[in-house]
Amino acid sequence: MRRRAHGAGRGVAAGFTLVEMLVALALFSLVAAAGAGVLGQTLVARDAIADKDRLLRRFQVARALLKDDLGQIAPMAVRGAFGGVETAGFRGGIGPDADAPILAFVRRGVANPNARAARGSLGFVTYALRDGDLVRTTRARVHATPDTPALDRVLLSGVADLTLSFRNDQGWVGQWRVVGTDPARLPRAVAVEMTVAGLGRVRQVFPTPGAGARP
Repeated sequence: MRRRAHGAGRGVAAGFTLVEMLVALALFSLVAAAGAGVLGQTLVARDAIADKDRLLRRFQVARALLKDDLGQIAPMAVRGAFGGVETAGFRGGIGPDADAPILAFVRRGVANPNARAARGSLGFVTYALRDGDLVRTTRARVHATPDTPALDRVLLSGVADLTLSFRNDQGWVGQWRVVGTDPARLPRAVAVEMTVAGLGRVRQVFPTPGAGARP
């Protein structure tokens, strides 16, 4: 900053030169750019953490539903909307039809608050893999009619290479079908293995009522 003489040897500010202003602006721009970069990285990291947290919460919900459903299996034959047996007491496995359920069964313990619906506590549940989505479908009435509603819920997206295996007394098998109502005919446990985008390869094992029905 330049000073000039005024009066009896006293000086007053004459202002900044153009060069000094340009240097100050350049320094301010560098500091601002650095701050913006740090802020941008912080926001990106925050969003990534939030996305991971949402994915983990969705995975935990899917795991809890599978555990609850498979732990409440009630093996019984199910009639279809137009008569006839729609499914056996329990059916599981990956078949050639990509749209077919990979799990289908009746479960106990379906909530019916204040007995508002004219039904019991049984419900029909299926799981299917549709275009990379793990979908849980529930039907409040076990035996369907043409107007029985079904509710689809996408539990996980980005699912690939899903496999199922079922524990018998000798080991693991890839398919299971129960005919009849004897819980001892159920597998001891069901293993679900899949690759989930953002989580990688995961394997979970869920016990069934068949585990406690063995002599």
